[in-house]
This record gives sequence, C-alpha cells and structure tokens, in this order.
Amino acid sequence: MTDTHSSRREFVALLGGGTAALLTGACASAASTATASPSPAPAQSRSSWDDSWTARLGRHRTVFDVADLDANPGIGQVIPILDAWHEVHGTTDRDMGYVGVIRHMAVSMLLTDDMWAKYDLAPDIKHMDPKTKLPYKRNPFAPLLAMVQRRGVLLLGCSSAMTGLAGMLAQRAKAEAPAVTQEVQANLMPGVIMQPNGLYALTRAQDVGCGYMR
Repeated sequence: MTDTHSSRREFVALLGGGTAALLTGACASAASTATASPSPAPAQSRSSWDDSWTARLGRHRTVFDVADLDANPGIGQVIPILDAWHEVHGTTDRDMGYVGVIRHMAVSMLLTDDMWAKYDLAPDIKHMDPKTKLPYKRNPFAPLLAMVQRRGVLLLGCSSAMTGLAGMLAQRAKAEAPAVTQEVQANLMPGVIMQPNGLYALTRAQDVGCGYMR
C-alpha cells in the first residue's frame, strides 16, 4: 500500500511550483465562521467557466473548504449543520446557500467508482472498506456527496488539483498524462462544477456573501 505522506509529496510536486505553493499555503489557514453580506448581483463570467452557481444560493451562505480526504469536519458535517439551522431558525434547504469547495488532496472524492478501482486510489485514505475489510475499490465519498447535493449543497472542484492528480495517476500507471487527464475529466461525479482552482472558488463564494468554514 502506498504511504499516504509519500502520496501527498508526489501529488504536490506534480502540481508545479507556483500552483503547489498556493494550494499548500491555503491548507494552513485557520477556520472562521465569519459571514459577509450577500452581493446584490453576481458578476458575469466572461469565460467558459461556469459562474451561474453564484445566482443559485439561498440567503444563509457558507462555503466549506475541503482540502483533505480525511478532513474534519469536512463535507460530512454539512448536513448536521443544515439540520441545526432548520431546528433553531425554522429554515428550509432552499433558504440555505451552502457550497463545498473540493480541492488539493481531496479532489479524488469527485471521481467515479470506476476511476477509484482502475487507479487504486484507496491508499490515499486511512480507512478500509467495512464491507470487504480491504482497501476500497469504489469511491467511499460518493454516497455522502450525492446526499449533500440532494440537500441543495453545490460542489465545486479544483481543476488545477485535478490536473495534478491526473499526472500522479499517469505516473503510477505508466500512461500518458494528457490521456489520463482527459479520462479523469470525463469521469467526474454528476453535478460537480469545476472551477479554475480551489482558491478562486473560495474567494468567489465569499465574494457573493458566503462565510468561510474549514
């Protein structure tokens, strides 16, 4: 089994100097639950990147920064937080504007079961499949991500980190990086909205009024 720390070093190295420095530096940022006033009108995108998600957020807005597969609280705490809001304030899911930014070492959770099985992504997490008692041959995060999406949470992915992951997988498989990159991009979980990079997604979410949680 591949050592998790070795995988991290390999992954960061493949991202390249400038991008890796940005992504690694962001991992050290402290948690904050400060909120900002929602922007009255989202800025219009002038490129092929999908910015329409900014117009689909309810008024109680928070962006969750998920940069590690074993992050705590991570994306797993979004539903309990939603439920607490509903219990205390009588809100509904439609009132909420929750965004999950999946970036850095966490981007493999956005890939399909086929990708997890083909490229043996299980060594990058600490847990075994409870059904088989063996390393996962499927994406163990897929049911959770589908659940939060059903509750109205928008999932944004980091394109830069996904390209870095594809490069790492190509090295492991002794395959051509462009071909693996194309394959990875074609095998994202449904409904994921890719953004240029995770830090952009975090700042864009805060630009339209999301408080930040890590």
